[in-house]
Amino acid sequence: MENLAGVQMLSMEEATAINGGNATAIGTSSYFTTQQGEVWQDFYFCDYNWMTESVYCVWASEIY
Repeated sequence: MENLAGVQMLSMEEATAINGGNATAIGTSSYFTTQQGEVWQDFYFCDYNWMTESVYCVWASEIY
């Protein structure tokens, strides 16, 4: 089992591309459940921080 997780700061353009045209979208995933130990696979979450005018993206992948 391999577990990968991270947080990235992306430009609005990069995050918009990842989220299919909406930088504040809940993200894209081929499969995921919750953060409490269930399987994550190719999960991407991006959100726009209005205070810092930055986009934060969290990605996680769990492969069995």
